[in-house]
Amino acid sequence: MKITEVLLAKGCAGHFHIDAAALRAGAVADGFSWKGAPRTPGFSRIVQPAESLSIMLRLEDGQIGFGDCVDVAYAGSAGREGPFAPDRVLPWLGTELRDRLVGTDALGWRGLAESFDAARENGEPWPVAIRYGLGQALLHAASLARRQPMARLICAEYNLPDPRETPLLLACAAMDDHEALDRLILKRVDVLPHSFITDPDRHLGRAGEALLGHIRRMAARIQALGEPDYHPTLQFDMSGNLGRLFRAPDAHLLDFLERLADAAAPFALRIECPWLAASRQEQIEVYVELTAAMRRRGRSLRIGVDEWCNRLEDFAAFAAAGAGDYLHIKMPDLGCITGSMSAISACRVHGMAFCLGGSANETDQSARVSSHIGLAFRPEVMLAKPGLGGDEGLMIVRNEMARALAISEHGGGQRQPASEFPGHGPFARPA
Repeated sequence: MKITEVLLAKGCAGHFHIDAAALRAGAVADGFSWKGAPRTPGFSRIVQPAESLSIMLRLEDGQIGFGDCVDVAYAGSAGREGPFAPDRVLPWLGTELRDRLVGTDALGWRGLAESFDAARENGEPWPVAIRYGLGQALLHAASLARRQPMARLICAEYNLPDPRETPLLLACAAMDDHEALDRLILKRVDVLPHSFITDPDRHLGRAGEALLGHIRRMAARIQALGEPDYHPTLQFDMSGNLGRLFRAPDAHLLDFLERLADAAAPFALRIECPWLAASRQEQIEVYVELTAAMRRRGRSLRIGVDEWCNRLEDFAAFAAAGAGDYLHIKMPDLGCITGSMSAISACRVHGMAFCLGGSANETDQSARVSSHIGLAFRPEVMLAKPGLGGDEGLMIVRNEMARALAISEHGGGQRQPASEFPGHGPFARPA
């Protein structure tokens, strides 16, 4: 099935671009915004609405596959590209895509997608956001041409067993949004709430007391509102903010992490990016020691890494070193969706657990395509995205997975046991 036309449409991303460097430098919160000047190139203010760009591929039979070009909220931070701006690429992107794609066979989605990793404009690689959206569009177009769910095409391409069940889901809500947190509890989300610190005074406190109080409240609320057999895992993203409390990632930081674990009891706790180093190598060294030290203490708290772990070579380096209990695969950072699939392989080669995630900044379509990748590759945990409202991302991802499984079941085919997927690590679904 040939691609006959390429269309582009600018739209809204699911969240905002936030200048993480300005926040770390002490910008003062002002409602949803912050006072002060931005510090990262590409920002006109500390928080600004993020945009998307849809790439639409018309097929010979008139069907249109599409994907959305987006990046993460903390663009320009910890080795990432600056914020994606569609107006900067629109003057040349349409012509380039038409020249490269019109007349090609959509069923060759993987090879086409990977061919753009070497694409250059004025000597520079194409933005990761473009490659991310293009990979989605090519896979979606191939699924329409083949008349099969995207998950089944992925399984066939990567020699994986057909999907049989959904992975555990991680849903997000802002730390101050108590009603959203209640809704996630009522919906029995597996892992929650991935809240992060945007106002240190309110969310962290001068000695960490605000964060401890929030985690205690979350654990108590689950016990008060949740059903007796509901035992989720709690997860919080520090984005390196514990560096405000401690001068070094030493025993004092480990002691505080233990206090967080005690506050979460009786529920398991994961803390993502408690410390942010100045470089990738330093980040690896810090997390090798933090992870090993926490294991020596015999605590079940899990430490995750996302900052400075953006590209395929980063995942290979962190996984090989054992830096962290799990790695967060933020899919837009890896460009083409096949890059995320390669990052999964890098983690599994080294026995590293991972969350197949991304950003609140994504769109409904990028979340749907990601859902099929999750069904095919069976991550330990998958992020329900986009946005920070909890409900919307959970609805999109849960429903897309349910539809895909129902279609696959109706279509028949040889099944293989779910246990043949490599490893579930510390996130295994309870028996």
